[in-house]
Amino acid sequence: MDPKADYSEIVATLTKILSKDANIYVRAAAAKCITQLAKGLRSKFANHVPSVIEVIFEKFKEKKALLRDPLIEAIDAIYPTTSLDAICDSIAAALGKPNPNIKIQTNLFLYRVFKAFNVQTAPKKVIKTLTPLIVKCTHESDAEAREAAFSALGAIMKAIRKNKLFVTTMLGDIANDKTKMERIEKFYNQALD
Repeated sequence: MDPKADYSEIVATLTKILSKDANIYVRAAAAKCITQLAKGLRSKFANHVPSVIEVIFEKFKEKKALLRDPLIEAIDAIYPTTSLDAICDSIAAALGKPNPNIKIQTNLFLYRVFKAFNVQTAPKKVIKTLTPLIVKCTHESDAEAREAAFSALGAIMKAIRKNKLFVTTMLGDIANDKTKMERIEKFYNQALD
């Protein structure tokens, strides 16, 4: 792809299709196109991230794998073009949505992202902002949403090396819940692999 070319109109059109088109197949195709644009443009895609990522988080409410899977691929392709700091507000907004599917996919995204961090590279400010929202997700009535939140917390613990201060201050009442801590511990161990 030509890094000097302006892809704004194409990205805007694809984002609009992803957001509003009635046909799930068309929305899935738009998500796949966004994935390829993000992979092709790399850091040049960064200025498109704010508009695209909000739509992707919103569309995570879709249960069907036909659209959900291309959305997961799209967000995983978009993330390397930006930083966690830059998309923190969008993630926080997604974690606050009432739909459990949005929370599930957002937390699973965070699990994938935080697995790559270590104690030197972990974005402390982002962790401080997002952890209380993730902890709130562990109280969801939907079991899959709770499990996804445990996975994100386990990956964060891996990124900050199971910091005692994190466990006692950031996890709050969960730190005293043996069952929930076991679930987090499971994902912490998986993230180490």
